[in-house]
Amino acid sequence: MPALTLDPNLEICPDFTLDSHRNLRSQLAQGLSISEDEAAQKMADSWNLDHQARKDIWANQLLEEQQTREEADRQAREEQERLRLEKEKEDEAEKKEAEKKKPKLPVFDAAARAPSILSPRPSPFAKKKVSAYEYIELWYFTYAGCMDAAKSNRGVASDDTFGITRSDDVLALAPVSVSKPSDKVILDENLTWSEMSAAKTLLVKEMEAAKWPKDYVMALAQFFYNLDNHAMRHEPHGEKTLLLFQARVRREWHDQIKLGTFFNIANINEDLLRTVRHELLDRMQLDRFDTVRFAILFLLAELSLISFTYRSISISFRLLLQNKPFKTRTIHA
Repeated sequence: MPALTLDPNLEICPDFTLDSHRNLRSQLAQGLSISEDEAAQKMADSWNLDHQARKDIWANQLLEEQQTREEADRQAREEQERLRLEKEKEDEAEKKEAEKKKPKLPVFDAAARAPSILSPRPSPFAKKKVSAYEYIELWYFTYAGCMDAAKSNRGVASDDTFGITRSDDVLALAPVSVSKPSDKVILDENLTWSEMSAAKTLLVKEMEAAKWPKDYVMALAQFFYNLDNHAMRHEPHGEKTLLLFQARVRREWHDQIKLGTFFNIANINEDLLRTVRHELLDRMQLDRFDTVRFAILFLLAELSLISFTYRSISISFRLLLQNKPFKTRTIHA
């Protein structure tokens, strides 16, 4: 049965004794063999029965609608409560995560003093490279590199200054201090041995601070130790050879790590070391040859200039003699 749209309680029983109901009343009276007054009463009784039924339906309909609204309200309240509890859990989780990331202050010690020696600080660019397991020149960890970083940091107002950087073939914004390499960087093979020795110590410390696996840090530290104690250091151009070897092997080590492969950098490959040495000596010999060749060419140019100058003077002198002969004067006593 379709839902009622009007409240039957507002309806009033019609007066079936009126002339407007005469036809229906007469038909009912004839059919039941009763008087018209009795027929009018039966019509009223029938209407009241139907009216009561519709009032009952209306009451049930109102009750169902009320129950539906109450159920919807209950579900809405439950959903709001669920969302509130979920938000509280998320806020609590974020709060705990923020607490984890928040630096922990050490126990206050009123008698503590500043250290006698302050460790140099590499640039944010160098720190980012170390944290990303990428190759970085040792110069960034030398005294000169750290001083350059300090000057650059004073020149940048804050980390709010951003530049465009590329990471895994994706362009992104990053603080200038992190994304910009130094224009004063020196290649590893051009460092002095003392610069390399000082830089590798700070590099190892930065790797530990960046949470590199301990085995990797120990392997690189052992690599530098083996270079320090290698017999080639005492040979002519030995340190230069070891510096070039270090630069190439360490770069390859980082490249292999990025590719997901690995070799123990602490193990010195003597065959590769000899190859690097021969290459360096050949390069130095070519450099000496170029220097001598330049000196010879310069000397020849000087000689040519001297010869040209001499010829020019000689020609000028001959022309002078031809065009302006000397006049003799007679001296009388």
